[in-house]
Amino acid sequence: MKILITGARGMLAHDLVRVWRDRHELILTDRDELDIADFDAVRAMVSAQRVEMMVNCAAYNAVDDAETNLEAAFRVNTLGPKNLAIVAADANIPLVHFSTDYVFDGSATEPYIEFDPVNPVGVYARSKAAGEDVVRRHCPTHYILRLSWLIGHGGRNFVETMLRLASEKTTIRVVNDQTGSPTFCADVARVVDQLIATGHYGTYHATGQEPCTWYDFANEIFRQTGLSGVKIVPQSTDEAGRPAPRPRYSYLRNLMLELQYGSDPMPSWKASLARYLSER
Repeated sequence: MKILITGARGMLAHDLVRVWRDRHELILTDRDELDIADFDAVRAMVSAQRVEMMVNCAAYNAVDDAETNLEAAFRVNTLGPKNLAIVAADANIPLVHFSTDYVFDGSATEPYIEFDPVNPVGVYARSKAAGEDVVRRHCPTHYILRLSWLIGHGGRNFVETMLRLASEKTTIRVVNDQTGSPTFCADVARVVDQLIATGHYGTYHATGQEPCTWYDFANEIFRQTGLSGVKIVPQSTDEAGRPAPRPRYSYLRNLMLELQYGSDPMPSWKASLARYLSER
């Protein structure tokens, strides 16, 4: 199958390529090769390359910067997916699109499932929720996967940040009042590969099993790497002083994957962290 992947220089695309490169013909594009906010460019590429499926890994993920760059965030996270969805529908091909736990406001006290109402807070969150909406509206053959706290090779992520800080400091302050789940790109890529074989379109949560805070995550990173000389100090979200609001509780239950496969195919984030560290 000929698959067009946008945002191809990102972490998620890196692992999708690893899964698919020997079985599919991949057309890898990033912003320099294809501006997904340019409808005519998207339509021309899909037609010229005879694309059979599109996977949208492109996203404006600068959560704090989005607060003062609303147009840029909505251009990539909403207009771009809308263009891809319209072109996919016209070509009668599937579209895989990735969203985020940020579509929820974080006021829950139990895991969010796919059917809970969204209530995005902040520009980034609103742009991603709108992106989901336009994909559903314009392309019936869609897979939307909500992810959280994404970790993967080939890009900046929390694991790499913690290991870098550990080489520079003896004390690190980490937020301890946001609860979610680390999600590893390799696990997401494997689930996407399984889903596209089913033709069971819809919205899925695909996050690592077991909730934790960023503080818990940092402690597990240092436990698994044996870095005992670093002191981790918990701090609140307010103390961190970030411009954009963050959901305080955004742990997602992968209910639709559970129903699809009889059990949750996403592993514990602790096991995935061990695999990630072994591959560094």
